[in-house]
Amino acid sequence: MSRNQMILTTVAAGLLGLIFSYLYLTAQKRNILAKGQPQSVLVASRHIEPWTRVTEDMLRRTDIPAEYLNPGAVRDAEEVVGQMSLAPISKGEQITANKFTPGEKGLSLHVPTGRRAFPLMLDDASLFAGNLNPGDHVDVLGTFNIMESEQRYYNFTSTLLANIKVLSVGSRTGPKQEKKKDNQLAPAYQEKNIVSLLLTPQESLLLSYCAERGVINLSLRSPHDEEQIDTETITLEELLKKAGLNQQKIQKIREKPSLEIIRGIQKKKERR
Repeated sequence: MSRNQMILTTVAAGLLGLIFSYLYLTAQKRNILAKGQPQSVLVASRHIEPWTRVTEDMLRRTDIPAEYLNPGAVRDAEEVVGQMSLAPISKGEQITANKFTPGEKGLSLHVPTGRRAFPLMLDDASLFAGNLNPGDHVDVLGTFNIMESEQRYYNFTSTLLANIKVLSVGSRTGPKQEKKKDNQLAPAYQEKNIVSLLLTPQESLLLSYCAERGVINLSLRSPHDEEQIDTETITLEELLKKAGLNQQKIQKIREKPSLEIIRGIQKKKERR
């Protein structure tokens, strides 16, 4: 084959390639137009877990054929930013209104399937001066008095539950809003003193039993600390030993003092 023939063959092949490319793109365009004009919608820019408050960086805008537009597709980010996701949303999935709920409407909407919200009435100290917030994680501590006999009792503190999520503080299930005046109620009954914890059904039973028989306190964890640490139960006897008291003194402290009352010929002991 001569040089001129090779040049002509190459040019012809290039022209054929351009023609086929044009025909393919034209066919694709007709196919898209047949499915409807492209629509601008919001999709997830990354995977979104259930019960996640949506922020703008979790969303991005893209165009898709009208045929593939999901019912209830969200066009404006303001419609869902600040709301809570009800189900997992995969990266690239269309954002639809039925997968979100306003963050402050009903505590039950924040409780995942299989879990329970458990309320605790706490004093201001256990609320960390108002700095405890929904989404924080805490350890739950219990202090109890166990009667062994009329003369002997045991006092101890133990970690009941570890790394428990705070679901709500008062009526708040999200960040603090503008401060409102406290209710004109006794401190023990103010709304802000009620904390809801996210527990399993079995944990709810345990904490309900313990709350009726002892004093419950919370220990705040770092948001980056998920380590499970085995802690020892602290007893009054161990504390006294650390203070250098001997067994005789410990026994006296453990024995509750009583008062002897004599009425006529009858004697009666009453505990102070």
